[in-house]
Amino acid sequence: MLIHILLIQDMPLLASSVVCSVMFILAQLKVDDAGKAIADVVGKQVDMVLESTVQRAADSLRSIAETTVAEFRTALLAVRVHLQSPISSSTP
Repeated sequence: MLIHILLIQDMPLLASSVVCSVMFILAQLKVDDAGKAIADVVGKQVDMVLESTVQRAADSLRSIAETTVAEFRTALLAVRVHLQSPISSSTP
């Protein structure tokens, strides 16, 4: 619609400039809205990736901790068994 106004014969220069300015402002608003929408989508994607990554890291750390605790328990049990066994008399 605004472009049609610009094409009118004998349009005063000032009016033509105002129409161009309005078109520029409207285009800029659309770009700003699109930019905000893109930023929101990208932000949500980043949040989902971060959440997933943090969850995987937490799961890995939990697994490592559980394995380490199990290994310590096994080692402690081996030390207890060793300490409770009679000392061998075959050593000089």
